[in-house]
Amino acid sequence: MEGCVELMDKLHQLQQKDTTIEKYQKKIELLLMKAGIREELRITIARFQSGIRYEFWDRVELLPYNDMNDLVHMWIRVKQQLMRKTSSTKEYPNMSSSQKEGGIPLQIKKTTRKKKEKEKPLEK
Repeated sequence: MEGCVELMDKLHQLQQKDTTIEKYQKKIELLLMKAGIREELRITIARFQSGIRYEFWDRVELLPYNDMNDLVHMWIRVKQQLMRKTSSTKEYPNMSSSQKEGGIPLQIKKTTRKKKEKEKPLEK
């Protein structure tokens, strides 16, 4: 069995890296339990957030949450949203965001207007 000092070191150095949010959360809970540490929720949440990859911070930091499970689910949803956006960008690299979201492309709008102008007879 690991000593308390070693467990505390692991806990302080713990980072999400390439693991999922769920696995990272379980690892924190396991280390806290093994070390016999009972800390306030706000401290555990701060510990959790300090080890998370920064790619989602700007989207999650302002969202409300009640407990650790809410926070974990929020991180998962944000990651899924970003992954969907990234995959649609890879599928259609030359499209603008308005085209991907169902908007009318700017080129079509301009072309349509030009065609209508050409079709009108010149008034003298």
